[in-house]
Amino acid sequence: MAISVSVTGIEEVIEKLRNLPEKVAKPSFKKGLARAGSSGKTLGAKLITTVYKVSSARVKRDINVKKSGDSLQIIFAGGVINLVNFNPSQNKTGIRVTIKRGSPKIIKGAFKAGKFVAIRGTRQSGFHRNSPRLPITALSTLSVGTMAGNENVIQPLVERVGEQFVKTVQAAIAFNLGKL
Repeated sequence: MAISVSVTGIEEVIEKLRNLPEKVAKPSFKKGLARAGSSGKTLGAKLITTVYKVSSARVKRDINVKKSGDSLQIIFAGGVINLVNFNPSQNKTGIRVTIKRGSPKIIKGAFKAGKFVAIRGTRQSGFHRNSPRLPITALSTLSVGTMAGNENVIQPLVERVGEQFVKTVQAAIAFNLGKL
């Protein structure tokens, strides 16, 4: 699942920038987009980690920022995340894992493999035995796109990125006008 966040209010800023000289308007707009994109990626990861118990570095891997012309997109994409990214703990009935902060769950019959060879080197991985014998399947949970769809994540992100864009453009205009 991929979620795309588009910043609104850019049209109003473009209209105000048309009254300024091009030496001021163009660099100010580019600076605003770049700053809003980078702060949006950081803020998106921060908001997701306040709701879900996953590392910010793991979340940032699946967030992309695309700037094209006069638009900015923050894209939350990627596949499902293995349970090992949520720091599971082994107990005698299975694995205890906290995906959403404040609500730990126990998965009966699940276990952690000591060292599992993954795509990048060796790391632990969560597994579950389907039958008394075989096959063994890896356990995974939500994707970053699904986590970003939470109302506690998406609404504040859109508001703050828009505010950051306007604030940065205003500061860049004042700076560039001072250079003339």
